[in-house]
Amino acid sequence: MAPNTTHFLPAPEVRKQFSGLSKDDENERLEAAKGLNLALRSVTENRDETVKYCLTRLIKGLTSANDSSRLGFSLALVELLYSLLDPKDPLLTNLPFRSVVQLIVEHTEPTGGLSKSEERGFYFGRLFGLKAIIETELLFTKESDVSNWQSVLTQLAVLAQKKPWLRESCCLVIRNAVLTMESSQKELIKATCDELEKSGLVKSSDGIGIWIALLQKHKETLEKLNIRFQKRSSPFEKAYLQTLAKLLKESEGKDEDGEKLAQKGSWNARLPWVWDAIFEFYTSSVVQKDVASFPEFWQAVINDGLFSNGSSDERKFWGFLVFNKAISTFENKNTISILFSSNLMKCFINQLSSPERYLHKASQKSLRVIKSKAESSPATASTLLSCLLSHNGSPNFESVTKTKVIEPLFSSADEQGQLEIVQFFKSLILQPAAEDPKSIEKSRQWAADQLLSMIRSSKAAPKSSCISEIVNIFVEYGHFNIKPSLSTDLTFSATTQATFRTRLSSCLSELLQNPELKSTVWPAKAILLIKQKREESVDDFATTVDESIEEEIEKVFNIVSKLDKKTPTLGSRRYAFALMYSLLLLQLFNGEPDAMDMLQDLHIVFEKIGKERKEKEKKKEKHRHKRHKHDSEEHDHEEGDEGEQDSLEILIELLLGFLAKPSVLAKKMSQTVFKSFADSLSASALDSLLRPLAVDETQEGQRELFDIEDEDELMNDADSSDSDNEEDSDVEIIDVEEDSAEEDEEDNEDEDDDDSESSDDSDGNDDDDDDDEPLDEETRKLHAALAEALGTSKDTNASDASDSDESMDDDQMLLVDEQLSKIFKHRKAPNKRQQRASAKESVVNFKNRVLELLEIYVKGDGNCDEKIRVIVPCLEAMRKTGNASVRGNAHNVLKSLTQSNKKKSPKDKEDDTTVATFTIPSSAFEILEQIHQESSQTHHQPQQSREHAASCSHCSLYISRILVASDKSWIERITELYFTKTMVNWMTNAKCGTQPALFTDFVTWAGTIRKSLAAVPINSGEKVEITGKSGKSDKKRKRKNT
Repeated sequence: MAPNTTHFLPAPEVRKQFSGLSKDDENERLEAAKGLNLALRSVTENRDETVKYCLTRLIKGLTSANDSSRLGFSLALVELLYSLLDPKDPLLTNLPFRSVVQLIVEHTEPTGGLSKSEERGFYFGRLFGLKAIIETELLFTKESDVSNWQSVLTQLAVLAQKKPWLRESCCLVIRNAVLTMESSQKELIKATCDELEKSGLVKSSDGIGIWIALLQKHKETLEKLNIRFQKRSSPFEKAYLQTLAKLLKESEGKDEDGEKLAQKGSWNARLPWVWDAIFEFYTSSVVQKDVASFPEFWQAVINDGLFSNGSSDERKFWGFLVFNKAISTFENKNTISILFSSNLMKCFINQLSSPERYLHKASQKSLRVIKSKAESSPATASTLLSCLLSHNGSPNFESVTKTKVIEPLFSSADEQGQLEIVQFFKSLILQPAAEDPKSIEKSRQWAADQLLSMIRSSKAAPKSSCISEIVNIFVEYGHFNIKPSLSTDLTFSATTQATFRTRLSSCLSELLQNPELKSTVWPAKAILLIKQKREESVDDFATTVDESIEEEIEKVFNIVSKLDKKTPTLGSRRYAFALMYSLLLLQLFNGEPDAMDMLQDLHIVFEKIGKERKEKEKKKEKHRHKRHKHDSEEHDHEEGDEGEQDSLEILIELLLGFLAKPSVLAKKMSQTVFKSFADSLSASALDSLLRPLAVDETQEGQRELFDIEDEDELMNDADSSDSDNEEDSDVEIIDVEEDSAEEDEEDNEDEDDDDSESSDDSDGNDDDDDDDEPLDEETRKLHAALAEALGTSKDTNASDASDSDESMDDDQMLLVDEQLSKIFKHRKAPNKRQQRASAKESVVNFKNRVLELLEIYVKGDGNCDEKIRVIVPCLEAMRKTGNASVRGNAHNVLKSLTQSNKKKSPKDKEDDTTVATFTIPSSAFEILEQIHQESSQTHHQPQQSREHAASCSHCSLYISRILVASDKSWIERITELYFTKTMVNWMTNAKCGTQPALFTDFVTWAGTIRKSLAAVPINSGEKVEITGKSGKSDKKRKRKNT
């Protein structure tokens, strides 16, 4: 039979199955393998020859360079070997096991003349053949002979030693076989251990993986058989860690006995599978005795091994892969903190800091894994962040690496995690890593900025408990002198305390802007915290309080406490008063000079409104059960309303006082409070709001607006506005656009004078101790002037000067005093150009804030007759201002007004139905006439003229629609105003600034309401439903302007 097998061909139904084994589709390969097995069992003639032919061809097919062929033939070989070696129903009875192993070895032995890739294919074929025998699992049955396993194991060990690049795969096959064995199969286990020791595989990283598998699955059997490798019962014994580190690093070295460790042929970027086995071992619930703890293992193998100073970039790359796997595997916070070891973090930060670093992408991948871990496991976010910023990390991690980690990790944390992160930054504040005072100040300021950034987080709003803790930190370290402990000096400088007070204001401002957090009056919470800490007397209060105002402070504390206990809701007056009292008290503690006077005014408003409310309730109760008292009730109601209006006028003046401050918190608070009272404004209160719009944007306007009396106070105010340029300060910085041609001309005229009067203040911040520094020109001139005034020279010594002073009489002293006054006055002379710019900036800033309040007012549900009173002042402000922001804000007010009383039609989004009415139509018509008069004013700039004209047209149509909707008879007077007065003036007066769009917009609107007007007779008094469109001319004009 042997001579005929070479040229023997099986039946066609058998041969055709081999083509399917090379398909790329996995399902097709599986079907072909099943078909081949069925075809072999159905063969009746030449069965032995057919089986041997198939066995030989399948083994040879394993050496193919085609990966799909190798997988398909391997799958079919497993099925065939199972049928051949199955003792219960074998296909052949005369084929011993050793013959199968021998066939695999013979047909996968490379012959001469093969290329390297072809040779590699033969060895891969042998590995797949031996693996196929193991996958039948017939080697580990009770009936199987241990020699069968020994023959396969020997061939695997020989292959691993002969070809180091196949060692990892060979050991993985052995490891899977070990996990398949039963612990009762002692002979198989002992044979495996003997071969590992004999072949030296145990001295390799892959052999460690087999050792770990033996410990995990057959630990008791190993103990009973007293089997030890390298005289060790475990690769994780403390004394073996150094050798283990060398093995896992796969670098050249020797073991404890001086024998050379087995190495692979080349480095592979893929992390070896042994690391999966290691992490399985350390995450196992089985208690392991006499082994190193995970921190000890990590320190020896990772920190001092893969990330040692002399480690290559390839090993450090593995280190990052191990770190990524560990981060993803462990959940315990203590274990995670161990992963950020010193050498690892040093390498991590260095590689992450520069894109030119060899392992930059690997470090970026690790950072993404860290962030992903925080997202998938929020409880670990605080630990991850603290490890990056402290211990082996760096507080400057973000700036050094140019990455963002604090915000994403904080956003990923749960409520407890956010609290832990806040506590972490608190610890950095109390115990900064820096030593010198300046570095300590910077460190604490940085920590305060990070706490503020958490409040500002856009990804996830901080929880209430977290906000409370942050506010508590700002309050404690900003308003109290922290007593140093015995172990450390916690003294906070005045600068640091001021920083925390500023961050508190910024924090409260952010909380007022966040719609999700407005339900709590956070300024009141801050005040109550101050009250509590003052009562506890744990730390000294940083602000020195006079006894004269201590009683006032306690009064405010009690008011805020009562208001907060009733849980004020957003928009309520209780909420508004809690805000104002809290902010004024904070300003008082910050040393604001007018805070006390504003508190007194607020008391008046608060008490008056509270008293009026109680009186109203009493009167309503008194007249509720009485009849025929309707007139008296109306009279009492009107008197109560008048009293309330007086109080609101004082309140508006208070809010204007807040708006005058550069604080963003004051601005947001004013807007929030104003919303609570906007619908109840009286005419006088509204006049107080409109009055600042008419003020000129000059120094005189600034003096009028802020009651500044002299130029010195003006200059001091300007200096104070620039005193704080910190990024996270509460001061609102606004760029003022000086687009007025007249002001530019004035600036150019005074330019020479400014240059002569300006002084080099930039050098005024030099240290006073630098006496050896060369004097600048301005200082030399000052010294010369002083010497001339005193009659001395620079070289005159102190004794001469003293004698000269003693010899002066009173007249001489007065003369010298006059000269000195002139000298210092000349040196202090302010820069006129800067002074004008500062004055304009303050007026423009104030106007913008007032306009923002007016926009809130017109959007509310107030009286329409009162709302339209804002039109003319806003139009005048648009025309007179030289600032684009004021012009834009005034336009927004008018736009909000004209759109506030419209409801959209479901059929046509451009249609609007007017629902507002005027109580006194004649007054509204007077304002309409004023709008037309304003539209005729001239302008200096075309762009300004177009914007002003558009606003005039919109406001004119707004009032016209409401008047005509209430009474059709108004159409005659309105048309007469448009075409008899305004158009005639436009046609006959060359200086008239009215734009044609005023008339075209009116005509367009009139064309849309003809049907509505025709349906109702004139002078009928019947209301008309007026619908209209904005007009095409307006749309075209807008496109042209843009």
